[in-house]
Amino acid sequence: MTDNAAHAAKSSRPDSGNKSFDGAVAKGGTHPGGDGSTSVSKEVGKELTSPEGNRRIAGKTEVKTAGSSTVRDARTNSKLAEQIGGELTFPSLTDYGRSNLASVAMKKNESSAEKQSKPDYYAFSGDTKDSAKLDPKKSIAELLAEPSMKGKLRIAENPADPNDAARLADRLKPGETPNIKVVYSDESNNPNKAQPDIIVKKDGTVHVVNDHEKNPDKEICVVVERKKGETDSPPVAQQKAVDELVDYLGTRLAERYPYPSKANADGTVTKQVPITDQQNLLSDQVEKKFGNGRAPEVPNLPPPPEVPQQVRDISDSMNRVAGSGGSRSFGRDGVDSSIPRRDVPQPLNESNGVAGVKDALASINKGTHETIRNRADGHRQVGRYGLSDNHFGGWLSDILGVDLGDPPDMNKLRELLKKDPELRKKLSDAMAKQSKGGADGKGTKVPQEFADKFAVGADGNFKNQQFIDNFLNFGDKLKGGGQMGTTDVNQYLPKELQDVMAQDRIQKFAHEMGVADPNKMKPEEAGRVGAAMYLGRVPTQNEMADPSYQKYAKDFGNMYEMSRARQSGLGDINVSDANGKMLALSNGKVGQQLWAQGKYRNLVEGGNLGCAASVTEVLQDAGFSYASSAGVGNLTDQLMARGWKKMPVQYAQPGDVVYGHRGNLHAGGGNGHIGVVGENGSVYHNSSRKTTWSHDNLNSVFTRRFGSNTYVLRPPSA
Repeated sequence: MTDNAAHAAKSSRPDSGNKSFDGAVAKGGTHPGGDGSTSVSKEVGKELTSPEGNRRIAGKTEVKTAGSSTVRDARTNSKLAEQIGGELTFPSLTDYGRSNLASVAMKKNESSAEKQSKPDYYAFSGDTKDSAKLDPKKSIAELLAEPSMKGKLRIAENPADPNDAARLADRLKPGETPNIKVVYSDESNNPNKAQPDIIVKKDGTVHVVNDHEKNPDKEICVVVERKKGETDSPPVAQQKAVDELVDYLGTRLAERYPYPSKANADGTVTKQVPITDQQNLLSDQVEKKFGNGRAPEVPNLPPPPEVPQQVRDISDSMNRVAGSGGSRSFGRDGVDSSIPRRDVPQPLNESNGVAGVKDALASINKGTHETIRNRADGHRQVGRYGLSDNHFGGWLSDILGVDLGDPPDMNKLRELLKKDPELRKKLSDAMAKQSKGGADGKGTKVPQEFADKFAVGADGNFKNQQFIDNFLNFGDKLKGGGQMGTTDVNQYLPKELQDVMAQDRIQKFAHEMGVADPNKMKPEEAGRVGAAMYLGRVPTQNEMADPSYQKYAKDFGNMYEMSRARQSGLGDINVSDANGKMLALSNGKVGQQLWAQGKYRNLVEGGNLGCAASVTEVLQDAGFSYASSAGVGNLTDQLMARGWKKMPVQYAQPGDVVYGHRGNLHAGGGNGHIGVVGENGSVYHNSSRKTTWSHDNLNSVFTRRFGSNTYVLRPPSA
């Protein structure tokens, strides 16, 4: 479904049964200023945040800003408690333990109270939700009419209006086939919530908002109810209901629409019904039944590696923070144990971004530098980073400046080395240089005794030709030929050379995939680089669009993000929301001369032109250290260069950066203005008249002044 309609209201009581699907209820019922900082903001990734909402974290009653303390009234504090957020941070272990114990106690009390006050949904019927099954031979309308289903299936309290503009826009057209989307309910303040067709309540009851067979949509949206702040898996009853419902929907769709078929090993045929489940709310068995999460659809593409359960749990929890209206803390010990310790220290010339990709590789490969894995396509992968013949041959091809083909051919290299004494000398020199840390001397050093085995004598030949032959044979073994043991790995691909190759390939693939600076890699970019590192080459667009690789890239990007967070502190890791952080900071700074607190204080005419300098202070405090300018044009350029999404002001959400301009945005001198979107049509900005950070009406400050030249920028994590 489209995401533009309001989320259907939820109810904790049974429906009276007087609802209909016709949309009605039956009667009765500029100054240059960027400092080019290379620090990386540690906000969480983006992909789920459009349909499923934003990440939030509960607010505190007291916020200290610029040495002062601001205590809010109860109403303001309540509002902020819903909307405040943060980046990946490391709270004190003591504070975390205390708050965690309090949270557990609170949940226990809530659970007890809920059990005492919860009505018996099934008192009106002798049947329970487990006694009746969703029969795929019957339509939703037929099932709703069956008395035996009343304890399990009902019309939602607020059924959809089939003539709603958003639903009409999503109506299935002739020749199209629908897909199924499963998503947690959006409990954040995001106005663009997923529009449900069916809601699965926490108790396992199924509430039908739209009869998708009577009013067919392109996307059948199954919304899984949760409480605000919940990021765990659904409870057993709800999980069972979700599985049964999607199984029912998939079976019905497979019978009615011409989905592509795929032959199975046992001779059966599977209709491939597309299912989107980015928060892993659906059991694997159900997804696989309809061809999801199986072998890649692209011919000859090897299946992505199996993600370890511990890593998958972390990634799923990160995905479920989206739209939860809360946050999730990850214990440092658990995160550390999911990322195997490095065998070789990070060298001086290896950026934190590359180190993060290496850690993500290690979290999925789960092994030491001696580990040997056999891939489904027959190729072998070795070590912490899963190096294959493509990495091995590709690295040799690049350091020697020769084309060995795709995939690299060791026989071709043998012939070139046999004929060309200069190429033999080049290989010898490259290994000797790497024993000293590479060209800049700041890289990983391969063992001297290893490098010496590539030495060339006075006659121009290798002194140890047998070793060279065995070294190239090792490259052949990586393709799957012959036998390979840990002795081979240690002798021909020592752990130091593995780190050198991995660093080189990560940087190469990142560059080829459009990443200008690997140290500033975004999680989604890291996910694509992770797919390239698995294949040993840059995947095609068609390969990267394969659902199995999309899912792998998402898990990989999440682990990359965890690694980047680990690099910044020693405490537990908290995943929360960027927009909420901006909103809370903006509220807490009202009345301050923010422009006077930063390095642009002498460039803004006493605060008259202090809007960008003021927003810079908010952005810096929110963790966006790359954002710094006294000019509106420069500041917006910096944000968009780092992935902030530009959109018209009518799509504004609290916490977005808003800006407008007349004429040239970069002209300065008051031609533009910038601020932070507040709640209920408000804005936080620097008032030129007051020269302080103020809270005013968004329309009055921006839209009336700049008209259609008013835009918002949304953080990449929102």
